[in-house]
Amino acid sequence: MNVRPEMFPAEILLKIFSYCSHDDLVRRIPFVCRWWQEVWKHRTLWRCNVYRPNFDRRRVKNILKLSPQLHAIDLSTCNLNVSVVETMVQCCQDIQQLCIPIYTFLDYVRSKDTPIFSNIKVLILTQEERSGNALKYLADNLPSGITLKYLADNLPNLEHLELLSHYCSKADLTYFLERKKHKLRTLALRCLTTDGYCVIPLLLVCTNLNTLSLRNFCDKVSDGHLEGGLQLRNISSLALLYFGSLPEFSYFPNVVELQLHYYTVAHGDSFRSFAINFPLLRKLSFDRSPSLDDSSLGNLHYFQKLTSVSIVSNRITDRGMQQLESVPGLTYLDLYNCSKLTVECLKLICNFRNLQVLKFDLWYLRKTRIDLKVSDIKNRGLHLMFYRCRDVTKFDYLREQNIRVTILDDKRKALGCSKLL
Repeated sequence: MNVRPEMFPAEILLKIFSYCSHDDLVRRIPFVCRWWQEVWKHRTLWRCNVYRPNFDRRRVKNILKLSPQLHAIDLSTCNLNVSVVETMVQCCQDIQQLCIPIYTFLDYVRSKDTPIFSNIKVLILTQEERSGNALKYLADNLPSGITLKYLADNLPNLEHLELLSHYCSKADLTYFLERKKHKLRTLALRCLTTDGYCVIPLLLVCTNLNTLSLRNFCDKVSDGHLEGGLQLRNISSLALLYFGSLPEFSYFPNVVELQLHYYTVAHGDSFRSFAINFPLLRKLSFDRSPSLDDSSLGNLHYFQKLTSVSIVSNRITDRGMQQLESVPGLTYLDLYNCSKLTVECLKLICNFRNLQVLKFDLWYLRKTRIDLKVSDIKNRGLHLMFYRCRDVTKFDYLREQNIRVTILDDKRKALGCSKLL
């Protein structure tokens, strides 16, 4: 029986197309046959496809011209200029999620009077990799308020905004929040304005805000700055970046997910003091917290409803992992880039009774023989997921015994609101 391309049903083709690179999706698939071209136009395919170019500007512009159905695009890793943004505005009117370097965005805003995208719901403005002189010139010649005022006036559907790399004044932020107070759901920004005001009291007007990321700068934020947080009853997900010390968390009583990133201090005494103020906490994440030690993990049992723990780029040891066994409801554990963990630790975690998902980094064990046996995994319901595994067939013997094993991509997405893309 001859199988022709037009014989596949649309549901199967959409599933297959979702695994294709964007280059193949644009340059090859629509030219196979008319049926594939019809399926290729389906909006479902483009909603789940994020275009992340990493090549030259001319090629990016050509692909954008062939992708009018694009819904999400990440330009944070692409060397681009205003002409690329102009092509995107002209050819891709349906974009709803956009990640773009902030100074490229500001260059376009300053040079063009027309709105960029009226349909955007998710906007992530990242720090741009330019020379120091170029950044200084742009910072001196672009007023801080141009970003927020432009977003408030020209993006009526904006619901999620990440602006961690840009300063804003109290007046500009107030102007923006007054116009987005019923629409905004996710916000990531610096904790203090350029004139020294904390942003939290200004956020009280946002009735639907449920995800908040705050970036500290030079330890200028104190407990007194955070007093308005008690009234932010809708905040369920909170991320703190570059906080030299933990503030009083009683101000955020309804947080379900807490992320402590980039040198935010976290030690045992802190856990004892604020665990009682997180009765609903289920997900806890640490990223580059040098003060996090083995004894600190032993205090996580104070969080009665904790189910998920993520420990990224910390120097915890096997002893700390033994402490996690005291967390009764732990079902998800992510250990990325933890250089002190050994094979014995991996075997220990595989015996955690209630654990359902374990993500383990094998990079620091690449010179060690990993003799993980089937008998070492007493928790047969565990799903093992390995970062940076050179041999994708290394654990086939576990799969043969019906133990779920997945090899993850080496690249780990940035934390914070960027996970929206």
